Amino acid sequence: MLLDFWASWCSPCRASFPRIREVYGKIKDKDFIVINISIDQNKDAWLKAVKEESNPWPQLYDDRKVSYSLFNVNAVPTSYLIDPQAKSL
Repeated sequence: MLLDFWASWCSPCRASFPRIREVYGKIKDKDFIVINISIDQNKDAWLKAVKEESNPWPQLYDDRKVSYSLFNVNAVPTSYLIDPQAKSL
């Protein structure tokens, strides 16, 4: 699983999406999951970016700030690759 923290205003985040889509397309049938979690504070900007990017995996909007409290995300992009035994790689 890839947990990918991003924001609509983050150019490096959005620049990574084509490569993530390419990898996802190749290995999605092998139980590979991607989840995007946005730290945007402007929900409308996030919704617009989600529509523009059209990523085929779940999109979450972190309006409760769990990215900071549970995952220690202080900057974006931040990604965690987690193996099937739920260990961060």
